[in-house]
Amino acid sequence: MKRIVSVFLAVALLLTLVPVYAFAEEIVSISYTPKNQITRYFEQGGGVELDNNNHEYYHYNAVQRSSGDIFTVNYSSGKVDYVLEFNPEPVYVSTIDPNDVIDGNEVDMYDQQSIEHFNLGNDNKLYVRYGGKTCYINVNIVINPIKSIVYTPVENIVIYENVDGRWVNDGDTDYFEYNAPPFKEGDTLTVNYLGGDSVVYTLQSNDAGDDWILRSADGKILNNEEITVADQQWEKHWKPGENEFIIKYHGASASVKVNIRHTPSDWIIDKKPGLDKAGLKHKECTACGEVLETEIIPVVDPSLPRVEIESLKANAGETVDVKVLVRNNPGINSMKLSISYDTDLTLENVAFSNDIGNLAIASQSLESPMILNFVYGDKNFNTADYTFAVLTFKVSDGASDGLKYVSASYDQENVYNINEYHVKFETVDGGIDVESYLPGDINGDGKVNNKDITRLMQYLSGWSVSVNEPALDVNNNGSVNNKDITRLFKYLSGWDVAIY
Repeated sequence: MKRIVSVFLAVALLLTLVPVYAFAEEIVSISYTPKNQITRYFEQGGGVELDNNNHEYYHYNAVQRSSGDIFTVNYSSGKVDYVLEFNPEPVYVSTIDPNDVIDGNEVDMYDQQSIEHFNLGNDNKLYVRYGGKTCYINVNIVINPIKSIVYTPVENIVIYENVDGRWVNDGDTDYFEYNAPPFKEGDTLTVNYLGGDSVVYTLQSNDAGDDWILRSADGKILNNEEITVADQQWEKHWKPGENEFIIKYHGASASVKVNIRHTPSDWIIDKKPGLDKAGLKHKECTACGEVLETEIIPVVDPSLPRVEIESLKANAGETVDVKVLVRNNPGINSMKLSISYDTDLTLENVAFSNDIGNLAIASQSLESPMILNFVYGDKNFNTADYTFAVLTFKVSDGASDGLKYVSASYDQENVYNINEYHVKFETVDGGIDVESYLPGDINGDGKVNNKDITRLMQYLSGWSVSVNEPALDVNNNGSVNNKDITRLFKYLSGWDVAIY
């Protein structure tokens, strides 16, 4: 009996506590406040169904809940706001106690349509039910919403690399931020509506001529402030052929392809052609330096008019005369040349040839580049082949082995005949090939004597002998043959000849 009494008392004590908690948490009412206005587009987001009378009506789906919606529960003990979160399932978390959570599945959302179809305006409701209580949310039904937009430029939109924009830094990397594309008169924006209608708006200038407007065929004007243009860049820097601008209007978006092109340079000469060797040139992007195009320059046709710089050999520290030659001259009245040369060369003197008379002058300074200027009075100078000038260069004492260039160029305006018609000349570079050797020292013993004649004769007769190759071309005509034996023999016999 005592045991029964004690159990009864324990249960009675427990019951005295539970009702207090239960009654304190009784739900009086609920309300639901969406973070954003709920909008349903007319006859979208649902499906056509039949009512009990077999009439068709459009049945809308329940609203899409979103983070930040507030679900308010009025308890008998007071009001509690629950904010919707997704983590990952929807739950409503109390703003007072984060441990107080309502499972989203416990909140039932359903629609109640009047007159078999939602109406336009704000007299449409979606209902929320929880704990035996119900509330409603007003839903805005909008007619004929925009389905999509298409922007069609009147011509291909082109932006050159690193042009029309600005360099910016994101705290880690510099990149080029491009401006919006240059839209032009005649561009069209097509707006497609869900109802099936499409309206084409054409970009035009207004009467003031200082702004752009989008106007339809019936005169309707779009509010340009509602049209936004945003760029979408790849890897912080646009690349040719991989770019687009995103255009947005009333929630719809379209992309416009933009062709980002390199900014090409003029042809850059990497190696000028000669009479026996081809040249090379290229174009590159002036913005990023990428090589865009290369092209071989063919060898100079020896029958064409040309200005040719002589090529010679010399040792470091020597003084050498280099001729500026004109070949196949068709007749000129004026020729003004610009002569550039290597930093290992010092131009000490310019002597114009007697062939051209006295109407020639060099620039006051002989530093590279310097000018050779010639005008032949009241007629053409018609000599086909002649020496234009002789340039005396000193090779620096510390010059390394290799070619030290001498180059000629001209402005076409300053090369013409007596009728002031332009005359085109090819230009062939030359210079001084510096090689560490003693001219005429064929056997490489550091001396020049008859032993070198013997060694050169042996070499040219096919003997297996060692020779100092840089010294073989004794007369410097570009080939090694018996003429070099003759030149060396003359030199060692006291004749007034040069060896190289």
